[in-house]
Amino acid sequence: MNLDALDKILPVNLVEINQDLYRLKNGSSILEEVYQISDFSTLLDEKTGVDLHMAYSESLHLHFLVHEPFQEVVYPKYQSGDSIELFIDTRNIKGSKVVHSFCHHFILFPKPIENMSGMEVTKFYIHQEHPFAKSSDFKLNTHFSDHSYTLSLDLDEKHLHGFDSNQYNSIRFSYRVNRAKKKPLHFNHSSTEYLLAKHPELWMQMNLV
Repeated sequence: MNLDALDKILPVNLVEINQDLYRLKNGSSILEEVYQISDFSTLLDEKTGVDLHMAYSESLHLHFLVHEPFQEVVYPKYQSGDSIELFIDTRNIKGSKVVHSFCHHFILFPKPIENMSGMEVTKFYIHQEHPFAKSSDFKLNTHFSDHSYTLSLDLDEKHLHGFDSNQYNSIRFSYRVNRAKKKPLHFNHSSTEYLLAKHPELWMQMNLV
C-alpha cells in the first residue's frame, strides 16, 4: 500500500482502509516482504515502533518486531507493562458495533507471568459468547536484544472461534502494543480515543487473498 496517498486522511477515517493478507506458502518464511503489514503510525501521530508480518493458512501467523527494549511484564494490570493485545473478528461481520461471538481479544506476554504466555479476555455483548482459548494454548517464540524484541505465534482453531479461510474471505484485525512506562503503540486506531476492545467496527478489514 502506498501511504503517500493517505497523507490527508484523518485517523478516524482509517476504518475505511483495508489491506490484503496473503496465504503463507509452503516453505515460505513469515519474514518475506509480501507478508509485511502496512504501518499507519505516522497517521496516528505516533512513533514508528512496530513491524508486523502476518499471513494465514488454516491458522493465522504473526511476527512482531517491537523497536523498544523489553522492560517488564505486569499482571493483572497488563497495560502497565510490556504486552501485545490482539483484536480479531474471524467473520468480519460488517457494521457490527458490539462484541459478538466471533470477536476475540487476546493478551500476549513477551515473558511468561504466573505460568502464562497469553490469555483471552474478550468481553462479549449480552447473549454473545464462545469458549475461551486456554492460556496453555498460547505458544510464543520470543527473542530479546538491547534495543528491541520479537514475538511470533500461530493462532489456530484452539484460539479462533469461527475462523475458516476456505469459506470466508476476510477478517477484522487490530493491535495495541503496551510499553512499560510509555504510551502504547497502535495499528489503525488509537485506544486513547476509542475503546478498541468494545468496537470491532474500528478494526481493519484484512482481505484473505
